Amino acid sequence: APKEETQATIQGISAQERTLLYILLHYGTHSLTKDKLVGTYLFEELAEISLTTPIYKTLLEKFKQQWQKRGKITGTDFLKQATEEIKKEAIEVMAQPHAIGEWEKYYQISLPKEEEKLAQWCFKSILYLKLKLGQQLIANNRKALQAVTSQEEEEKLLAVHQALQNTVVKIAQTLG
Repeated sequence: APKEETQATIQGISAQERTLLYILLHYGTHSLTKDKLVGTYLFEELAEISLTTPIYKTLLEKFKQQWQKRGKITGTDFLKQATEEIKKEAIEVMAQPHAIGEWEKYYQISLPKEEEKLAQWCFKSILYLKLKLGQQLIANNRKALQAVTSQEEEEKLLAVHQALQNTVVKIAQTLG
């Protein structure tokens, strides 16, 4: 079961990273607040986080370079000089995550548009990524505690474990 939990956590982290790249690519130039763009907010938040999925880490760096040069991110610009692996993944990230099709028209089902929930989506996506990363750090710390050889080391790891758990609980409470 612990190996399955670890795999699920890794998949959850990867999914959150991909969502953040999608938001960045599609909505980076949208206003989050009256004086901050979505891209600015996400790059600030992601500056303190190292993405764990190597291809997403590479894509984020390419997005960041393009953002710094042009103040926007367009998939077609960097696809021209990207490797096949990056092109494939970038196209996947650029694709619509859930197409509604003609539901609204035919069934009169009114669904909120992505733009309408953008601020909440950005905020929660960052928090979910931090939550998943925190859970992974707790799992890694738990493994280190099992292999501890001295009382001093055990006390340090227990303090780290408690701090990590407190952080994860605060994030979870914020998310609701």
